[in-house]
Amino acid sequence: MSKVEIDYDNLKFLKKENIYKFSSNKIGKKVCILGGVHGNEIAGIEAIKNIVENLEIDNGEVYLIICNEKAIKKRDILKKI
Repeated sequence: MSKVEIDYDNLKFLKKENIYKFSSNKIGKKVCILGGVHGNEIAGIEAIKNIVENLEIDNGEVYLIICNEKAIKKRDILKKI
């Protein structure tokens, strides 16, 4: 796993600690999974946390992004996980 290099000046709504990139260094598909799009739904956030701890890939890249941090914090969802 490696962190993604992103120009955050253009993405002020995301923080780099909420973006994960897994790469196999082999050519393959690219997949992006978003969690927290709706700040009151915790299933996607729980899934991303589980994936970050356990994911292994054979080829391609996987991007995992926890979105909408403002709504998540407002609902204290991260504390409930």
